[in-house]
Amino acid sequence: MSSFNSQQWFPLFRKLAAKYCDYADKRCIAFRPESIDEIELAYPIRLNAVKNVMFFDDPALNRIDRHKIIALYIQLFLEKKLFWLRSIEEREGNPSPSTLLINEIFCIDLMRIILQDWIGKQFDINKFERYKYSFLKLLAYYREYSELHKPSTFNAFIFAHLIYFVENEFFIHR
Repeated sequence: MSSFNSQQWFPLFRKLAAKYCDYADKRCIAFRPESIDEIELAYPIRLNAVKNVMFFDDPALNRIDRHKIIALYIQLFLEKKLFWLRSIEEREGNPSPSTLLINEIFCIDLMRIILQDWIGKQFDINKFERYKYSFLKLLAYYREYSELHKPSTFNAFIFAHLIYFVENEFFIHR
């Protein structure tokens, strides 16, 4: 399988996931670190699928933009969740909204970190706060209702446009 420079992010994803695990409500959430390995294996396949749709000539010779790369990561992290809600019998107490949306919040942080590094601008969390609920709702909807084992390049393009919007509206010069 080909290796892509956009796969450089996996060590960061592992660190971010470990931090999330440290702070997660373990009474309600279980962590599945092997999901990152599954995502790392699936990423080149998904990336090639998107490139095959976009380019008529040899897709291996072409590169896609950062918005589509981040969109692919978001899709994969929602499909192969890192964090699982424990069954009612296993839980101690009721999960908070942020616990219920931990995978989606992880994806927002993933997007924020990659964009900050890639474009050299700072994320304006206060400005984004107004849209955060809608963005989380969209990600949760995708996680719940997408046909997870039928990857959709259409969804990758939709997410890419949303990420472009987030980059243009919520990132400022440092």
